[in-house]
Order: sequence, then structure tokens, then C-alpha cells
Amino acid sequence: MSDLGSIILVGFVICIIYLTYKIHYGDKPTEEEQKKMWDELAKNNEKFRQEMKIAKEAIKLFQEEKKKYIEMELADENNLFKLSPQDFEDFIAELFKRYGFKVTQTPYTNDRGKDAIMEKDNKKYVLECKHYSKDSSIGRPHLQKFFAAMHEEKAEKGYFITTCFFADTAIEYAKNNNIELIDLTKLKFMINEKFPNNKNNNHLVRVMCSKCGMIYNFQKNETKKICNCGSEIINEIANINLNTNEVYNNPISCIKCGSPMVLRNGPSGQFYGCSRYPLCKSTMSCKAGKREASKIWINQ
Repeated sequence: MSDLGSIILVGFVICIIYLTYKIHYGDKPTEEEQKKMWDELAKNNEKFRQEMKIAKEAIKLFQEEKKKYIEMELADENNLFKLSPQDFEDFIAELFKRYGFKVTQTPYTNDRGKDAIMEKDNKKYVLECKHYSKDSSIGRPHLQKFFAAMHEEKAEKGYFITTCFFADTAIEYAKNNNIELIDLTKLKFMINEKFPNNKNNNHLVRVMCSKCGMIYNFQKNETKKICNCGSEIINEIANINLNTNEVYNNPISCIKCGSPMVLRNGPSGQFYGCSRYPLCKSTMSCKAGKREASKIWINQ
């Protein structure tokens, strides 16, 4: 909780205790004194509620801006290769959702040759993603394994997506087995069609002051400003990683308040901090955060 919120809450409790004591053990306060104290309590309580409201709005705006930022960055081919294989799967799943598919992702490991099972127009499809370097290639053996997964799921069709290219043997096999191949060139077209594309790569980020609610525009690499109310406003998006799991899947939850945890940079490196900061100052190491993320996938 912020310093202001703590002061207001403590003051509220002290006033209640004092008023109760005066009524039962001390001189009974006059009607005017009681009214004045209750008015002060109501005023402080309203300040506390307003602070909480602003903090929630600031968190909501941060999540919206973070998602927009990541989607704009992934329109750049170079950033696409910076994703981990798991984040690449999450991103492709979201891409197909925007094409109208209902997508159910499989676990990251032991997925039996498929990364997602999809449905559209009462038909079943299977999806496989390979996040390889640009100069790699996908051959016939990859598609044979994928076709076995299609057969196991009784899928109408398969979509095989990669960041590299397909060998001629793979292309020929796909034609005969109802597999649509999506290489880097076609993938970039699909991304630009369904996600906002920021060509000047210098878009603005909106950040809300958690004290007064004023919204400021930041350049994406601009880190902080001073609000008119005197508070320091930090643009946390300037240093975030392209972590799609926090945007498209169940985020790691704060063990104190249950809110999403976000990846932050500190003097000793990266760590997870509660998205409700400064109202909640809970933190978690990156190692612990990865274990928590694994639990989420196991339970799904």
C-alpha cells in the first residue's frame, strides 16, 4: 500500500478507537464533536477509495499499453526471432484466434507432435510451430510426424508454421496430405494483417500517475517524468521483454493479493513484481516465477 493509503487507513482506525473510547469510558463527545469526527472519517475514507480507484485504473492502462507495445514490436521480423520457442507458440495461437479459430494449446513439452488443437466452423484443425533460425529448413520427416498427430486427432487439416523455409520434399508431402505450410514470408503477411504495424518504430506509450490519475505520453525509450502533483512516473514498458505469456496466457499471480506479476528490472537483475505496486510490494525471483508458470500449464 502507498504511504498516503497507509496514513489514511491508520488515521481511520485511530479515530474509530478514540470515538469508541470517549463514548464508553470518557466524557461523551457533544453532538457537534461527533458530527465533526464522522465527517473527517468520511473524508479520509473517500480519499482512500479514490486512491484505490486510480491505482486500479493505472494497472489496467499498463496492461493495455504493454499488450499494444508487444504486438507492435512483433511486426518487426528481427523481434520475432527474439522470442523464446514457448512465446512464439503463444503468439501464433493468438494470431489464429484473430483469424476466428478457437485455439487450445497443448503443454510446451510432450505435446505429441502438435502445439495446438483448433476449431472453426465445426471443423477440427491441428497446429504445429517451429521457431528456427532463418537459414534452417523443415524437411519431410517433420511433416510425417505432424501428419501422425493430425490422424490421431482426426483433424480436417493441419497448419505447420515456421520462421525458416520448407524443403522441396516437405512441400510435396504437404500437398498430398492437406497440410498448409506457412513460412516466414507468409507469416509476416499474416501478422501485419491482424496486428497493428508501427512503421516508424517510435510509438507513444501512455502511463498514468498512480497518485493523481493524470495520463502522460512517453516515447517508448523514455523512462520517467515528474507529474504536476510532484510524483515520479516510471515508464516500465521501456524495459520489458517480449514475453507473450504474460499478455496472452494466465500470468504469474502475486502470492499476497492474487494480482498479475510483471517482469521488472532491478539493481541485481530481473525479478517479478506485483502489478498493483505501490499498493502491493510483493516480489518474486525469476526462478520462482518460472516454477509458478510451470504449475499453471500443468493444471490446465
